[in-house]
Amino acid sequence: ASLWNYYRFSGFGDDGGPAAKELALKLNLAKANLSSRLWVTLSNIEVRQASVTIVSLIAIGGVIFVIRKIFGAYLAVYFTIVSPILYDIYNNGPEDRYFSPFWIELFKVCSELF
Repeated sequence: ASLWNYYRFSGFGDDGGPAAKELALKLNLAKANLSSRLWVTLSNIEVRQASVTIVSLIAIGGVIFVIRKIFGAYLAVYFTIVSPILYDIYNNGPEDRYFSPFWIELFKVCSELF
């Protein structure tokens, strides 16, 4: 897991790298979706800080969850909330070829957690 996080962090660069550019599109879409549903205007999110936070929480959360601390469980709940934004699941439908394999994998992971 730490090697995977190093790979994600190594392409970070000054502007956040290609992952931050992709994350910016997803965050803007999620922000527009939440703003329309909650009827409030949300402030701008700093994409570089969001990507650093996500990568560091993945690294820290994996270690803490294995050690079985309550903070690791809170981070697992955090990833449950953040995953739809990261994987853009609300823009995919049954007609998309990635829809079924993604949901099968998601249910496997959820069944292992609970």
